Amino acid sequence: MVVLAALAVAGCGSSGSGGGSPTSPGGTQPPPPGGPPPSPGPHMVTGSVVSALDDAAGAANVAFTAADTLVGHSDPGGAFAVGFHTSGTNRTTLTAEGFVTRETGIAAPGSDLRLSLIPSSFDLAAFNQMFRHTQVAGTGAALARWTTPPALVIERRVLQFTSTGATSYTALEETLTDAEVSAIIADMTDGYAILTAGRLGTFESVTTQLTDPGAEVTVSHPGTIVVTRQAGLTGASGFWGYARWATSVGAVTRGFIMLDRNFDSSTNPSLSQYHRSLRMHELGHALGCQHVTGRDSVMNSHARIVPNEFDRQAARIAMLRPPGNRAPDIDPPTNIATTAARTTQPVTWHGAH
Repeated sequence: MVVLAALAVAGCGSSGSGGGSPTSPGGTQPPPPGGPPPSPGPHMVTGSVVSALDDAAGAANVAFTAADTLVGHSDPGGAFAVGFHTSGTNRTTLTAEGFVTRETGIAAPGSDLRLSLIPSSFDLAAFNQMFRHTQVAGTGAALARWTTPPALVIERRVLQFTSTGATSYTALEETLTDAEVSAIIADMTDGYAILTAGRLGTFESVTTQLTDPGAEVTVSHPGTIVVTRQAGLTGASGFWGYARWATSVGAVTRGFIMLDRNFDSSTNPSLSQYHRSLRMHELGHALGCQHVTGRDSVMNSHARIVPNEFDRQAARIAMLRPPGNRAPDIDPPTNIATTAARTTQPVTWHGAH
């Protein structure tokens, strides 16, 4: 959410500020100095290990450990041919100098598997704030994101704000112009492409609706992000915008965005210069992101920054990990390689300005 520049300084939008070819089991290259020799098994998996920030950069000498047994390494270019002792899913730990240790499941036998590791230099604390904050029973704070493209719906009628937790809002007489709708769609589309790293494709659909004046507009729709402009939001809450999103075991399933009518329609340069950043910020919430502190990000609560390089890298890493991934880089027990499991569990709502 965001606070109007002329008012407070708190809240969202406040006036404050691999190459290479597979090697033999265990790799033809020697293990890192001082490391134990690998003990490969008969169930082979081949592929490559890359940096989560750049698919073209191989992760060298990555150690594969399963059931407390070192079973192989990647070569200097990131390619590997590892022999597991057990067929089926092997819970595997991947370690390498310069990278965050990862735990995941690897199915053996297998071929052409592409695994990624997070560089140690990446700001993992800020990433955790942005993506790994949803409480999942039995695991604690975990990554939340969409696993399928949401539909985007823009309500053309201005709504009357009542509370951030309402399930519906009354449509007023005022409507958004075609130009305003187009600008909102453009900002949401651009923000979506960046904050999903392009890995979910485009929105499932982009539509508008024009509700009759006096009618109630329901804002919760599975698989959909609903965007509304609301009269009285800033006056009642101090925020330029507010968003809610629902999760089911870490998978985001629906979202809802409120933009303050006076702020979002203002032509005053002191406010209008932040239309795009505020819309992308609230979209970030609807995609499952929370506030980032301590560094510049589109998810800073003041909502004055459009997505930057950190945001692009964080989104890329998030999209390479399944919902439920935990710090430092631990995939859920049921996860196999880089796949993400679907769920039909009850949803939990979250909200932020």
